[in-house]
This record gives sequence, structure tokens and C-alpha cells, in this order.
Amino acid sequence: MGEFKDKVIVSEQDLNNLVYESMEEELRKNRGKYAVIAKGKLLGIFETIEGVSLAIRSANVRNAVVVKIGHDDVLVKGPEWLGGSIELGNA
Repeated sequence: MGEFKDKVIVSEQDLNNLVYESMEEELRKNRGKYAVIAKGKLLGIFETIEGVSLAIRSANVRNAVVVKIGHDDVLVKGPEWLGGSIELGNA
């Protein structure tokens, strides 16, 4: 993890995000598939979301980065979504 030595890692989520950022270009070779990063490493590349679910359960992880590779590379025409959040609560 020498490439992260100048970064402050506060949580496993931070580490997973740093690993994803460091692998982002390499992962693009698997466009359309799902990448799972957990426990600070690439857990695997999967064809389906069901494969992702099985891998996460099998690895017994509580925090993971799951990305559909190349999904954000596609430009969508239409209204621009400027951001927002959703909070689940009682109705």
C-alpha cells in the first residue's frame, strides 16, 4: 500500500475508495461488468448483480464498493441532475 502512504485512512470505506480510485483505469477493461472492492482489495469482477451479492455474503463483509464498470462514462441527454440525497424514514 505504498501508494496510499500520504493519505489519511479513517475507515475501511476510505480504504476501499482509495483502492477503487487506484484501479479505475485498469477496471475499464471490464466495461459492463461489476467490480467489488472490500477489505481494501478487489474482491472480484462479476457478470451479474446476483454474483456480486453472493460474493459479498460469502466474504462476510459489512462495507464494499460496488461499481458497474463504465456506467458513468455514458452521457445521458435530457435534464441534468445536480445532486441530491434520499433519507429513509418513517412514513
